Amino acid sequence: MRETSHLAGSILTMGMLTSLNFTGNSLLMIPDTLTGLVALSELGLNDNRLSVVPSSVAELTNLTRLSLMDNILRQVTNEIDRSLDWI
Repeated sequence: MRETSHLAGSILTMGMLTSLNFTGNSLLMIPDTLTGLVALSELGLNDNRLSVVPSSVAELTNLTRLSLMDNILRQVTNEIDRSLDWI
């Protein structure tokens, strides 16, 4: 988990980042700190070990594409299922 926190903190310095791909990293969770990426429009989280997509993802107001294939999802909050293109 420490590696994920460190990585998320490093990415936060890239405030204008519009696309981020975490595919195939065996992530167990999505760090809440990603909500600081206000310009993010695409987030790739395919092929991880995610079981929940936290409601904090809904705070990414520019996010239009969220990729979650090949995870073990049990819960995606209603707040996230707004105007996203699901892949």
